Amino acid sequence: MKKKLLTLLIGVSVVVALVTVPLMTACAPGATEAPETPGVPAATRTVVYGAIAPLSGPAALWGIPWVTGFGIVIDEINKAGGLQVGDERVLVELVMYDDEYEGAKSLIGAKKLVLEDDAVVISIQSGPPCTAALPFLTEQKVLSLTGNHFEIGPDRPYMLSVGGDNYPWMDAMEFDYLDSAHPGIEKVAFTCQDEEIGWMSRALMEAAAEGLGWEIVYNELFSVETLDFAPIVTAMLAGDPDVIALGGAWGDFRSAIVEQAYLQGFEGYMQSSEWNPSADFVRVPDEFIEGFVAYYADMNDPMLPEGCTEFYNKWNAIYGPGAPKDAHREIMFPETYGYNMIDCWRVGVEAAGTFEAAAVRDALLAMPSTPHILGETVWWGKEMYGVDHAAAPPQFIAAMQDGVLKIVAVIDFIDWWENNKVNIIDKFTEAGLMYWQ
Repeated sequence: MKKKLLTLLIGVSVVVALVTVPLMTACAPGATEAPETPGVPAATRTVVYGAIAPLSGPAALWGIPWVTGFGIVIDEINKAGGLQVGDERVLVELVMYDDEYEGAKSLIGAKKLVLEDDAVVISIQSGPPCTAALPFLTEQKVLSLTGNHFEIGPDRPYMLSVGGDNYPWMDAMEFDYLDSAHPGIEKVAFTCQDEEIGWMSRALMEAAAEGLGWEIVYNELFSVETLDFAPIVTAMLAGDPDVIALGGAWGDFRSAIVEQAYLQGFEGYMQSSEWNPSADFVRVPDEFIEGFVAYYADMNDPMLPEGCTEFYNKWNAIYGPGAPKDAHREIMFPETYGYNMIDCWRVGVEAAGTFEAAAVRDALLAMPSTPHILGETVWWGKEMYGVDHAAAPPQFIAAMQDGVLKIVAVIDFIDWWENNKVNIIDKFTEAGLMYWQ
């Protein structure tokens, strides 16, 4: 099958399992030229920023938002005449590969981006994609960026977690919030898909429940091929839980479980790493979801820092209703992952004066804080993953209130970690999830 690249939004090429899908274009296919900026030397060349993420399939809601986050920064870079790299100006083109969250396709995408497209950096979704593709990317000495801390490690020297917040640790913080806000909670039922993210979600739930004195009445993972969640929810509710915990469940799974919980009469609270209200709650009334917790808030929440407000305004001006590149959907918090990753890379490249992976990495690690819309970050990770390659920002916890996710707590991640690390490391060791196992 012949491979073709089409321009998406701002010169972004999206390849879906080696087949291009036609998407809205705002400029001619292949266009990467930047307008001339008075007083700024003309760009001499263009480099490729590669990305591997699910743009289709059950995990698509993790990957699709990255596109606009990347797009905003690349548009800013190229309109300014490109990156200042040493003595030259360099434009940036984004090429994305849709791996459908399947490891084998992630590896294909990584090889294509590096060997065919000459990508100088790759953002990649965590979980099976990293497991499959990172050995190759490490061998090729390609700087790799993600949004989730658990992908760093001594055997992944070119991987930095700089895109998101403190995933998956906020799951446990959400339990802490629920316990303080609703002191009568005694029982929790947990389920998630049976893959790497589900395994970590379970270990964190066990650590949190043990620390809070909650009884775990259901603790099972389900196959990623599962379509019927009615029996699973029935089994969960048999233990009369106060909380249903989903950890890092994929979007399609969340919405199905929420619907079944409502249909089967659940009256407690639900926890998830994230909620996408416009998709997860479409078949249930607002009163049912009141108090549900996650770490993604509504993007215009007044408690979010100024960086989030600026991003919200930028996004709506470009991709909001009636905007030039109307995305025909609401803004989602994962948009910020793409924005943070490429913005951090931009700063690292200009500080290092080169695109060389080790130099950019070292330039970023030498900074006391990296660019992040949630605020100042701290390099963290050595006790859990063997290296301090995760940029940890403040952690925000949100709860559904009157149909909107509103911030209800702000937590200093480093302080929280120091108070909870012993129990967490014990549970991860029992589950065989520590970096040295």
